[in-house]
Amino acid sequence: MTLVDRLGFAGVFALLVWTGSRRARGENEFLVADRSLGLFPLVATLVMTEFNTNTLLAFSAAGYRAGPMALALPFVFLVGLTFYTVTVAKAWRRFDRLSVAERFSVRYSTALGRLVSMLLLVAMTGFSATYVKSLTLLAQPSLPRAPFGVLSAALTATVLMVVLPGGLVSVVRSDVVSFLITLVILPVLLLAGFHWPRANAAGAWASVIVGVAWGVGSFLVVGESGGYTWPWAMYGIPLIFATGVIVSLAT
Repeated sequence: MTLVDRLGFAGVFALLVWTGSRRARGENEFLVADRSLGLFPLVATLVMTEFNTNTLLAFSAAGYRAGPMALALPFVFLVGLTFYTVTVAKAWRRFDRLSVAERFSVRYSTALGRLVSMLLLVAMTGFSATYVKSLTLLAQPSLPRAPFGVLSAALTATVLMVVLPGGLVSVVRSDVVSFLITLVILPVLLLAGFHWPRANAAGAWASVIVGVAWGVGSFLVVGESGGYTWPWAMYGIPLIFATGVIVSLAT
């Protein structure tokens, strides 16, 4: 990796840490963000919950091994989430509880609810292990001399220090930024994937500068309470992509 690659990775990581740093003002905000999430933050955090570090590595590996049939894997998520939306979402909203374990406690017994809680903790421990390993694999090229275990521990500690004080609010804030970055990067990768001969470094840097400027401007003009991420996504992303194309053509 070049110095620019390392600086870019460190910059994105620092941005996510800064964005997620927040202290919850109470139990309700910590657990369910005061039940006040708008449509865009909700969509962003749901998308990034599935589009995580493990997904990046696993789906890429599946693509290399299975070819086009690997698209069946994300299709499973699409079908599953659609089925959940149609059959479960409204009923769960009426139930108005925090976890599946509570459902078992209310419907069956407290003992069964505790058993479900333990099983969920075991399952989440396994999921977390894969997420930590995949995150470490993605970070390792930036710090090739760092021992794998030490790097994993450092990344895990950083995430915990950011998320634990703020709870769900911290998670959503970092997910929104990750979602916006993904929306910017994927079109750029698509353009590069077609090996557009006119694409160059000047266009790439111009896109980055415009994206940062538009994001900061949206925050200053609209403000966090006004939902600055919406104009950033709706108008900023096409502007970023167009800037890269125009500058590349001009230079």
